[in-house]
Amino acid sequence: MAAKSTKKGSIYRKLKLQYLKLLRMKSAPSIIARGYAIGTFLEFLTLPTLGVAFFLLYPFSKIFRASFASSMIGYIVGKFIMLFFLYWNYSVGNMITKMKVSEQVSAEVSHFFTIDAIKENGIAFFIGSAVNGTIVGLVSYFLVYYLLVYYRWKKSKKRKVKLNHS
Repeated sequence: MAAKSTKKGSIYRKLKLQYLKLLRMKSAPSIIARGYAIGTFLEFLTLPTLGVAFFLLYPFSKIFRASFASSMIGYIVGKFIMLFFLYWNYSVGNMITKMKVSEQVSAEVSHFFTIDAIKENGIAFFIGSAVNGTIVGLVSYFLVYYLLVYYRWKKSKKRKVKLNHS
């Protein structure tokens, strides 16, 4: 009988699978990293745009000459990263727009979904998401790029050792 996998274990396995797919892509590291960064950035814009950002993955990948597959992976992984940035997106947006947030918004949940509250908080959240998405996208570009360069260098080094022993 197969052992039951836990929810935590299955999420880890899915993330590991995406990581391995990313490492084994055949394109240049800059193209793969660019796609991953685009996917991560667009994931930050998904919540404030109510999911419309997903449809921008393909056009952005073509415009910036990036890998569409890696942008999909960045988009999927970005869903997990985004959870840690929800409050920060809102805070950064408020700092930039200098909007005063009424204290009633946090006290009354019903007020949070009114048109005025959405206007008041939505713009700040969207701007904060765009700023944080840009930063996380740039950081993810360099992380993925150097990870791929290192992985490929290490792999080629192993091949050379194998060839010398044959």
